[in-house]
Amino acid sequence: MVRLIFQLENSYENIAINEQKRNTLIICDRGAMDPKVFTGSEDDWTSILKNLGKTEKDIMDEYEAVIQLYTAPKEYYCLSDNPYRRETYAEAQVINAHYEKIWKAHPNFYQVDNYDHNVKSHLGWDEKCAKIAEIVKVILND
Repeated sequence: MVRLIFQLENSYENIAINEQKRNTLIICDRGAMDPKVFTGSEDDWTSILKNLGKTEKDIMDEYEAVIQLYTAPKEYYCLSDNPYRRETYAEAQVINAHYEKIWKAHPNFYQVDNYDHNVKSHLGWDEKCAKIAEIVKVILND
């Protein structure tokens, strides 16, 4: 899976490099550290990295920034309306925690949760997307 992620990212980078008429931003739904969450053990992950000739730092250095989106609030989380969703809400929370653990070492790590702390209510999808857009603007201006 890690090798596939690298191949896809390299393809997009080649397209971006050869696009001369406009600036290109590549946004990935999955990063090369993500498979670590589903790897059986730390030894297995270490073996994968060794076979690839990479370290976790090498992988992290490939990304300008990382934005982690929290799973939808429990009252909106449903398996029946999303054929790609396989985890229960509780399982998704565990996976979220693992993603945070593996990516938080990245120097430009951002999280988008489900709560607007100013008005003390849950964010809708549109509000969540607006937060993501704000983060992307910050990243691009750095």
